[in-house]
Amino acid sequence: MSRKILVTGSSSGLGLATTDLLLSQGYEVLGVDINNREISNENYTHLVMDLTKVDIGLLRKHVSDGNWFGFVHCAGTSKGSVIGDLMEEDWDYSMELNLNSAMKISKLADELMIDGGRILFVSSPVAIAGARKPSYSASKAASDHFVKAWFKTYNLPTIVSNCSNNYGPRQFPEKLIPLTLQKIITNKAIPIYGDGSNVRDWLFVDDHIRAILLVIKKGVLGSSYNIGGDSEITNRELVVKICNILDKKLPSKNKYSNQIKFVSDRPGHDYRYAVNSEKLKTELGWAPEIDLQRGLDFTIDWYLQNKDWFN
Repeated sequence: MSRKILVTGSSSGLGLATTDLLLSQGYEVLGVDINNREISNENYTHLVMDLTKVDIGLLRKHVSDGNWFGFVHCAGTSKGSVIGDLMEEDWDYSMELNLNSAMKISKLADELMIDGGRILFVSSPVAIAGARKPSYSASKAASDHFVKAWFKTYNLPTIVSNCSNNYGPRQFPEKLIPLTLQKIITNKAIPIYGDGSNVRDWLFVDDHIRAILLVIKKGVLGSSYNIGGDSEITNRELVVKICNILDKKLPSKNKYSNQIKFVSDRPGHDYRYAVNSEKLKTELGWAPEIDLQRGLDFTIDWYLQNKDWFN
């Protein structure tokens, strides 16, 4: 079997972890991302490319030898999680990265994959009911629908995964957990949307990438798999939990929870994100191994030891 896999979004938290796992298992990886990544591994090649402007000719040059087993499409726009920023996501950007880049990657994969190769589109829970959501969610839903249509119409060997909220090391600082840590470390107000009662299910990145590898190896073509962490908690409870952990790891004269500030909710803000992973557990034998407390301890330690990441 070919050991060559292309990963888009390879400089993001999830993309970084995915490529690291693939490399540790002997795969040859081509990473594609707008940001550079320097890594000393002879099995890794990095291509800097803005995936909203996919240069299919340039991509083809890097994969022209064919014989590719898999394409893992991790790239996608952020929901604009920075408090007070991007109250309504840019439609054109969302469409280009979440939908059009997926179409171009699929065409390339169809040309160059070996028989038995697979394409995994890493999606999110917002796509499941995206038709009534903001532009980000609608573009993710459209991408998922197209992927399923390509399988049914053209027999393209696609699989979709929809995960709950990811967390772990090397996540972009705009996301809730690293954002909270950054505000604590810099002694600034910790913003929480609305009254903080919105519920999210949290999935540790290592559990997610184990599922990704399992799905691309053994998942049923044309299927969708939900990947959840079985760790639902309100945003307010999560931030307070982080503050309590920091009170012990980084003691201060004042409790860090005193820095919490509730801010105006954003339009269309979903009350709850969670997915049912029973299909993945039953068909492929996967289950999350890292509970929220353990995952938060590990994640917080990483950010405290790598404060430069916030820059």
